[in-house]
Amino acid sequence: MPKISVIVPIYNAENFLERCIDSLLAQTIEDFELILVNDGSTDSSKRICERYKSKDKRIILINQQNSGPSTSRNSGLNIAKGEFICFVDADDYVGKEYLSCMLNKMDEETDLIFQGMICIKQGKQSMIGFKNEEVFFLDNKCTFFDKYILFRYCGSYCKLFRNKILNEFNIRFSSDIIYAEDYDFILNYLKYCRTIKVVPNAHYYYEGHENSISTRIYKFDEEYSGLCRLYKSVNQFEQLENIVSFSEQKHQLITYYIQRVIFSNYRNNYNRKKRIDNFYLVDEKFISYFDEYHTPETRFLKLVKFLFINKQFHFLDFIMNIASRR
Repeated sequence: MPKISVIVPIYNAENFLERCIDSLLAQTIEDFELILVNDGSTDSSKRICERYKSKDKRIILINQQNSGPSTSRNSGLNIAKGEFICFVDADDYVGKEYLSCMLNKMDEETDLIFQGMICIKQGKQSMIGFKNEEVFFLDNKCTFFDKYILFRYCGSYCKLFRNKILNEFNIRFSSDIIYAEDYDFILNYLKYCRTIKVVPNAHYYYEGHENSISTRIYKFDEEYSGLCRLYKSVNQFEQLENIVSFSEQKHQLITYYIQRVIFSNYRNNYNRKKRIDNFYLVDEKFISYFDEYHTPETRFLKLVKFLFINKQFHFLDFIMNIASRR
């Protein structure tokens, strides 16, 4: 049984895939399996995966019809044999100690390890991570949420999960949503953790680009279904754990995704009637929530909020449509 199963969801990633796989095969530890999940790619991603699979027996390849990143990760989880689980996105890459820096800090009581990541934008690097190694016992989860904003670290990458917990409690990614699925997954996992450990390492390299999974804005109905699912998940976690500092984080998270829903109406070439009809589909609870907790930072966003919470959707559409054309 391998120590770690590394799962990589892949969709049309030919421009980045070799870099990703090479970085994983160069790890300082060898006791891992690499599960590549080709999610119906129409470019050369499948051929790249097959070539690597023929050269390294640690590589397992799953080919499936296009179903989205959540289903891809679940496909990997369903066959993973490792004691621990780690995720990497196909358009990112890792340093040679990505796995070892977490595995070396894992002990019998620790169920989740966080490390930082290096963000690359216009050739410049910045780190998102932790200054010191810290341990948080989950019988007092508030200490973690008091110190860190989980949303900032909610990606499935940069973490080491215990496979036994994932299987025992059937924790999987929600296949009915295509964004914010990481946050939903981690909240479900945290319910069953005993101890979280954060380590002051950053061996994950995230380079944002136009088609990146984490930066893409989807269709209105996809964004809205994601918002509804996330709202349900964070409320359940809040009620279960009763953490005041998490409630504060929840407001920031939900208002951010309500704003995403608004802007998604102008990224998908809907006609005016369709855009306005979409606004009327938004549940009243989200409009009230946006009114109470959203603090816009610019004049334009203040106007967007005012028109949205007062259901002045025709005027909102007018200004949003003009802004989207600039």
